[in-house]
Amino acid sequence: MGGIMVGIQPVSGWSLGVQRVMIWGGGAAGGESLSEIMQAFINPAKAQSTGFNAGTRVVAKQEASVTSDFIFPGPEPFSVYFEYAANDTSMGRSYLFGKPDISAGIDFAHLGPFDLTYEFNSWSPTWYVHGATNVQTGYQYGITNDYQSIGNWFGDQRVLATASTFADQVGGQSNMLRVGWTPPFGGYLQLRLRELANEAQTEF
Repeated sequence: MGGIMVGIQPVSGWSLGVQRVMIWGGGAAGGESLSEIMQAFINPAKAQSTGFNAGTRVVAKQEASVTSDFIFPGPEPFSVYFEYAANDTSMGRSYLFGKPDISAGIDFAHLGPFDLTYEFNSWSPTWYVHGATNVQTGYQYGITNDYQSIGNWFGDQRVLATASTFADQVGGQSNMLRVGWTPPFGGYLQLRLRELANEAQTEF
């Protein structure tokens, strides 16, 4: 497994970032050369469809995301953040994201003695579970490590059909509200409320 992250700050208070994570080898998907792995990083659409050599079923599996965070200054400063992530590509185009996960939130660091965060998440139902195809051989459960998800935080809530087989695609949405309080006598108290809906989501 390997990855890369690049971030910039175009102006004070605004940051942009891009991330890529790629997993390769293992079981039925093993045997790739270093050249094929590098090609998969450069051309992920071909890597996940036809491969680069005759008889190649798949070369690597990838995730990517674009993030943005903007801090609004003022007497009560706050930040707005956003992430658009993808599991593989879409429509055979390396620049199009497939199976998306969208996250957005607003964070108030100081509202008197309180701090407040609201966050929204929406993720595709096929983010982790895939049927056995010529593309998904060796990566039927997405990017995982010992069945623990790397990517969407809700992926580890999948239902196990057997000890080693996932049965739940866990697409859905989440709304989260977090309130923190620093009382005058010291310490810190936090309340977190989350609404989850993961039964009727459709792929974007």
